[in-house]
Amino acid sequence: PFYESSLSALFALIVWNLQKRIKTPGTLFFIMIILNGIARYFIEKIRVNIAYDIVGIKMTQAEIIAISLVIAGILGIFLSRKFVKDKYKDT
Repeated sequence: PFYESSLSALFALIVWNLQKRIKTPGTLFFIMIILNGIARYFIEKIRVNIAYDIVGIKMTQAEIIAISLVIAGILGIFLSRKFVKDKYKDT
């Protein structure tokens, strides 16, 4: 819990400082998802959980979810920027 709380506070500060520079709607949300996914992945490395064999790679369920969060965050940033660019393209 200490690691998670400390990282969450750090991530909140990072996002807070980025809010003035990043104007695309949704981008800060997706940055937070990416940061939480990265933190979750490394926190799960120090925990003892059941590992599943996926295509020859042993991963825990939490690591799979963490990687999914990072991928979802990256896709979200890409799509939100594309949506906003396309939305205001005609104006």
